[in-house]
Amino acid sequence: MSLFASFALGWADKAFGLLTPLVTSTPALWTFPIVVNLWHTSVVIAGVLTLAVVVLSGGRLMSEGGSLARSVIGPVILSMLLMFASLRIAGFLVGLNNAVIETVGRRAVVANLSIPTLVRVENDLILWLPYIALMLGLCLVYLIRAAELMVLIVLSPLGLASLAWPFSRAFGLRFIQELTVVIFVQSLQAIILVLSRGLSGLEGSTGPANPLVGIVVLYVLIRAPSTLRRLVQAGVSSQVIPLALLRLFSA
Repeated sequence: MSLFASFALGWADKAFGLLTPLVTSTPALWTFPIVVNLWHTSVVIAGVLTLAVVVLSGGRLMSEGGSLARSVIGPVILSMLLMFASLRIAGFLVGLNNAVIETVGRRAVVANLSIPTLVRVENDLILWLPYIALMLGLCLVYLIRAAELMVLIVLSPLGLASLAWPFSRAFGLRFIQELTVVIFVQSLQAIILVLSRGLSGLEGSTGPANPLVGIVVLYVLIRAPSTLRRLVQAGVSSQVIPLALLRLFSA
């Protein structure tokens, strides 16, 4: 039993080592060379699409005698601004997320994921095994989040520029919704960890004293992205979230 418990604890140690940097902050993904290069490609694609929209809209307005300045020039300027500022906007949102975690307390966040001691694992091995498995599952959740965030940063010129055009505004709002969820779910998970500190009965920095409570906390953390996505979607559906955006971009 001791050998098996040591093996399980070894996996817990690997999971904790991987989780620590993933839980406490989001790295500057927008500075990675591959992300920057792909972002430049998206800027070019967004620019070509904007040019195509200008040509098509301009021709239609000339035939109909509409206002070129209001229908084309304004959205073009706005789309270009959003397009070229998209990388900085993503970086600002990630920095804001990291500031929230710093305010909550990195040490408190990490403490609630600390590895139980070998003695405690041996005493309740059947209960600690699901806890360790969920730690590995949480690692996978954070790795998927990092991959999603890189994809969203790459696509940010297209997603944000689409807000300037009435026919593509729904896509832009959907993009902002997804970007917000992917970035700030980490803040939500950090807050959950800190709030669960008293509930889990922490003993110093050795993790939750009760494996059942630890299992519940990890399960809530794993479900946090889908829960936050549903809450944001509910806000979008009720027109609470996009109202200000719609007023801004339709002005």
